[in-house]
Amino acid sequence: MTVDGTALRPLHLGISVESIEASVRWYGEMLGFTLLSDAEMPALESRVAFLGNGSFQLELFQHRRTLPLPPGRRTPNDDIRTQGTKHICFAHEDVPGLLAELRRKGADVVMEQVVKGKPMGFVRDNNGILIEFIQCQTPAAETGGLTASHPPLPTAARQTESSVFR
Repeated sequence: MTVDGTALRPLHLGISVESIEASVRWYGEMLGFTLLSDAEMPALESRVAFLGNGSFQLELFQHRRTLPLPPGRRTPNDDIRTQGTKHICFAHEDVPGLLAELRRKGADVVMEQVVKGKPMGFVRDNNGILIEFIQCQTPAAETGGLTASHPPLPTAARQTESSVFR
C-alpha cells in the first residue's frame, strides 16, 4: 500500500480494555502476543501497554474510569450497525484448526462459517471485542496483505452474501 509513492503498512491496533493484565494474558495465551512495554499515562488517566507478534502490535488502553463494551458490539451481525471500526482480521492457513485450538484453550468462538469457499470465524477476546480469522492458503506476507485473501465483494454479491451472516 502506498500514498504518493511512500509505502504504508499496518503497525498497530488500539484497544480499550478493562484490565491490562487480563488482556496481556489472553492475547499471549490465545494468539502468541508478547508484552513489549507497559506505562502509566497520567494525562490520559490511562495505563498503556504494547504487545507484539511479528511486525504487528496491539496497543492496549486501561482507562481509570473505563466503560464496558456495549452489548450491540459483541456480535458480528449487530456490530456492523454501529458506526466505527468493527474488528481486526487475521489470515491463517487453517482456520478450522485454529478455531478448534482456540476453543480448546477457552476462547469464545462466536461464528464459524465458510464464505465464498473460505473458512472464516470470529472469536471474542476477554473484553468481548471481536477478532476475525479468514483462511488464506498463502501466507498474508506473500499475497501483499489481508486484502489479497479477502477481496471486496461486487455490489450484487454483497446482498446475496449478507444473508450468510444473519
